[in-house]
Formats: sequence, C-alpha cells, structure tokens
Amino acid sequence: MPKVTVLMPTLNVVKYIDACMKSVLSQTMQDIEVIVIDAGSNDGTMEILKSYASMDERIKLVHSDIKSYGYQINMGLILAQGEYISIVETDDIIVSDMYEVLYETAVRTKAQYVKGTFQKFIEISPEIYWYDNMGIIINDAKLFGKVIEPRYMPELLVSDIYLWTGIYRRDFLHNVRLNETVGAAFQDQGFLFQTISSATRAVYLNKVVYWYRQDNSNSSVINRKGFRYIKEEYAYIGKFLPARGVKWVNAYYVRMLNQCIGRFEMMALSGAFWYEAVPDMEILRQKLLDAVRTGSLLTSQIPDLKRHLLQMYLNGAETIYSYIASEFNSKIASIHKLFQNVEAQQTLIFGGGKCGRFVHAMLERKYPGSVLAYCDNNAKLWNTQIQGLSVLSPQAAIEKYSAALYVIANLNYTDTIQNQLINMGVSPYKIYIYSGAIDARLFRIIEE
Repeated sequence: MPKVTVLMPTLNVVKYIDACMKSVLSQTMQDIEVIVIDAGSNDGTMEILKSYASMDERIKLVHSDIKSYGYQINMGLILAQGEYISIVETDDIIVSDMYEVLYETAVRTKAQYVKGTFQKFIEISPEIYWYDNMGIIINDAKLFGKVIEPRYMPELLVSDIYLWTGIYRRDFLHNVRLNETVGAAFQDQGFLFQTISSATRAVYLNKVVYWYRQDNSNSSVINRKGFRYIKEEYAYIGKFLPARGVKWVNAYYVRMLNQCIGRFEMMALSGAFWYEAVPDMEILRQKLLDAVRTGSLLTSQIPDLKRHLLQMYLNGAETIYSYIASEFNSKIASIHKLFQNVEAQQTLIFGGGKCGRFVHAMLERKYPGSVLAYCDNNAKLWNTQIQGLSVLSPQAAIEKYSAALYVIANLNYTDTIQNQLINMGVSPYKIYIYSGAIDARLFRIIEE
C-alpha cells in the first residue's frame, strides 16, 4: 500500500503538465501512487504523460470517456490504493515536501485529513514565478497544528474553499463522491461539504504546500457558464443539508453568496455583462432571497461589504455587476495605463518589494524581456536577484542603463524616489509611477 495516492485529472494542459508532473514525482516522500485520469486530451498532453509513465512505474494512466472533473475524480477514488489520497490540479505545482509533511502529521495525529495552505502564482518565464501572499484557509491562527473537529465548525466551509491543499485518509472517503456534471468547475464543492461537515479529526498547518496558477486562460474560474455550475453544484450539496443542522445551512448560503460574488468579479474582468447567464443568476438570486426571508442566511453574521453586495444582488444581477465593475475598472485602468507608458521600452523597476514584483510580472507577461533589472535603495538587496533579475543600486542602474525607463513601484516613498532619480540625472519623462492595485486576478486581462 503506497502512503499517498495522487489523483490528477487532465484535459489539454500541455503547457503546464510537465511542471506539474515534475513537482509530484520529485516529492521528498517517494512512496506514492500517481493516477492520471485523462478525458481525451488532443493537444500533446498524453504524449508527455506516456513519456513520464514509461520512466516511472508509480504512474498509472487511465482514460475517462466523460469530460467531467467529478467523474474523473470518482474514477480515481475507486482505483486508489494509497493510505491517504491527494488531488492535484494539473496546471498547478506542489511544494517538494508537501506529502512528507502532511503524511507525518496525519499519522501522528490520526487525522482524517490534513491540509496546508497555498500561494497564487503566475509564470514569468520557465521556472521563474511571481507569488502572491499565502492564501487564507483557516481564520483562527490559534488552531494551526491542532487536532480539531470540523463537523462542529461550519465556519470552515466559508474559509476552506479548495480541496487540493491536503491529503485525506482513504477509508474516510469511502462514501464521498463528487457531482458528475459536465466540465471542470465547482464539482469540488460537494466534496468539500461532505468531508468538512463529517470529519471528526483534522489538522490545518500554517505551511504553504501548494502553488495555485493564475495565468491559465482556460481556467474554469473564468468560464461564462460559472453561474450554471454553481446552481448545479449547490443543488447537489443540498441533498446533504438536512442531516447537518441549521448552522451548516447558514454556512451553505454564505458560501453560495461568496461564489456568486466571485463570478461577478470574473464577469467584471471580462469587460461585459454575461446576458446568457441571466437565467442562472436569477435562480441563484431567488435562492439567496428566500434564504434571507426564512432566516436560513443570517445577514448579521456576514461582513459589511459582503452584506452590501448581497443586498445589491437581491436588487438584481445588473445592480451588483455595475458596482463590482466600477471597482474593477479603476484597477484595470491602472494596468492599461502602465502598459501604455511602458510600451515595450527597456525598463527598470525601482522597488524590490511586493509592488515591484507585481509590476515586473505584469510587464513581463505583456512585453517579454522589456524589464532589464531592479534597483532599490536597500543595500541588502544589491547584487541579489528578484524573480530572475539582478538588483542594482540606483547609481549602478543609472550608469549601466542610462536611457531606460524607470517605473517606481514603491507605494510609500514615490515622491522621494522620483526626486532622487531626477537629482541623479534621470529625465522626468523617463520616470513613471505605478500607484495601482496589486491583484492576482488582473493577470487574466492580458491576452496571451
């Protein structure tokens, strides 16, 4: 019996499957079984998988006749032989010691599941990545590392929204199955509801174990059928609600609201209202309205902003869309303004912090090779590298790249830095200040 079975559903991920497979096969814990369930890839994915399978006997390739994430995972659950089971999205990457750390914790604590946390990332160039902050998966930091009883903690249903950050004991999943709707969006939600609401022993670790890709233009999170998928998945989850109790019902509707808001955000990023999705938006709106009227959704327990968004949604889908679109339009405008001012010029990023790394990643995605280096006033960063580029002192940067455009990406000292560069001889026309948002979702507006 392998310690962990890794289930990997695939469909046309040729751009990402190699990095994903390498991260799984190079785990520090080698006693794993890898079951890849492919739903008919025709873009070269299968050729890469067959190559890996010919070199590593731990890999089993399985064909699914149905293009359904839920169906593929259910096939894998039936075939799995491992003591614990993990699910990996095949455009993502896992940290090298993920299974070693999670398995050791699971065995020591006798947990039914153990989860770490995640970081969002985009690929700047091969093996060079931009990372976002660590994702929030449990709100009470005091609970990290402790054995908890999720079946009495419905609040976890709101914060723990991804299944792939953990491992699950196989016998615990004996009766757990995913909804087998067509496509690859939201079928994991039923899995999460079943596992969280029934688990008696679980552990959450304050350790990043998973990298969640943000630059896949085919990702299910931006699918225009998203509202339909939410409608179908929550109808499926509803079958389990009667046995869970009132608090789980409230958590069910809060999670539904959050995911509807997420679809409106993706709609805003797309730049157009999805009129074809109106019937599904309306069904979900009516469900939320009925939940508020009957007290199944306790608005007093929702944060102010979410409560405000809920009220707008209850007033109509176009109302909430207009509000969210106005918020996103300013973020999107700041990115387009950045692109317009750079226009593939040779560029230096002044600032090696979070903002600088974000601007560098954005420019590299839009204008590959345009960013030459970083510069920073922090001497500790000089002669190091950030995201594959050298960090120079301002003086060294100006001497080496006298004609470059300087993008100031430091949210706290922009005026000081601008004056510094001008006093060092840089033309004001060669300085641009980025003061926009830092938001991983904005990478989705860049056409590949």
